[in-house]
Amino acid sequence: MKYGILANSFGKLPVQFIAEKTASAGFGSIQFALGGYGHVPLPFDTGLGRLNAGIAHYVADAFIDCGVRIPVLGCYMDFVHKDDEVRRQNIARFKEHLRFAREFGAGAVVTETGKIASSWRTEGELPIETGYQRVRQAIEELAEEAEKWGVFLGLEACQGHVIHNAELMQRIIEEVPSSNIGVVMDPVNLLHAGNVQRQDEVLQDAFDRLGDRIIHAHAKDFNVSAEGAMQFCSPGTGNLNYSLFMSLLRRTKPCVHVTFERTPAESIAAALQFMSQLPSEVEVAARS
Repeated sequence: MKYGILANSFGKLPVQFIAEKTASAGFGSIQFALGGYGHVPLPFDTGLGRLNAGIAHYVADAFIDCGVRIPVLGCYMDFVHKDDEVRRQNIARFKEHLRFAREFGAGAVVTETGKIASSWRTEGELPIETGYQRVRQAIEELAEEAEKWGVFLGLEACQGHVIHNAELMQRIIEEVPSSNIGVVMDPVNLLHAGNVQRQDEVLQDAFDRLGDRIIHAHAKDFNVSAEGAMQFCSPGTGNLNYSLFMSLLRRTKPCVHVTFERTPAESIAAALQFMSQLPSEVEVAARS
């Protein structure tokens, strides 16, 4: 597999230093974000309407010089936001990333879908199905834009978000029939305190439903607190069945890029060693 890391894992440093640290840590790729979650500050304004090929080349060249690829851009936006003006700005921002993704060397722009509770007073204020339809409208528009520019719109399920499990991800892929929609497989995001005891079943089901649409994967780990809260950590330091996850991933999408999350600089070496020692194959139930 090809391992990479989130660009902000090394802190708020100039992009050239991040590129050097990425390469020296042993990674060949990076997930880069210009704004929102996990973003890296640049020495000029990259706000809505200002992104251009020159900015993209400024970033891409720094990583190319260090032998590091940018396979995906992160642009994590809220597509269910209560304020229609904010929601439209989020959609416009994502479209801008789709238009310039290739200039970074990226074939995809990835996002989660947004939390109802982030802008609505309570989840009950916006019915779940209404929230889903609000997200679906945005995805339809973004998929059309992705098709124009020959890149993927990568969707990542996450607990608390409108799209939070494999079933809903499968639904939106079926209802928005675009070949330019892909899946970012993050197994920990599919788990919660109520299903961690069935994690093997959850993982197998996710790959059965979504395996052929995976374009990228994330690697982090989890523990469950005494109070039942999910606590995220670096790969190999928690309870995820990594042998099963990586076996499913290798079998379904060999050589796909895998980005480490929740892995601070001091944990990188141990995480890479852990991943390198995983068995190349474990027994996996046949896909029906």
